[in-house]
Amino acid sequence: MARMKSANKLRTAAPRRVVPKVTRTLLYRVDLIAEDDGSWTVDVPDLPGCVTWGRTREEALMHAHEAILAYLDALEKLGDPVPSGAPQHEAVTVAITI
Repeated sequence: MARMKSANKLRTAAPRRVVPKVTRTLLYRVDLIAEDDGSWTVDVPDLPGCVTWGRTREEALMHAHEAILAYLDALEKLGDPVPSGAPQHEAVTVAITI
């Protein structure tokens, strides 16, 4: 009888199915603004109020990444929709000598 109980436990204790978390990549345009003191300000136009800065361009971009993640996390916790981001585009500067 003990064997029967063990066999039943094995049958009913099916392994839990692990559901993978769905991930996606979102692209957000950032505006980098060089300040007079050499620091950089970063604004994320698609996320109102998402602004940060850094002493260097690289530091400012790293802070922008962290700020965007925090912003999106706050939106999810509030139950607000997460903006899909801006379509990828390329900004080009053309130099004209006259």
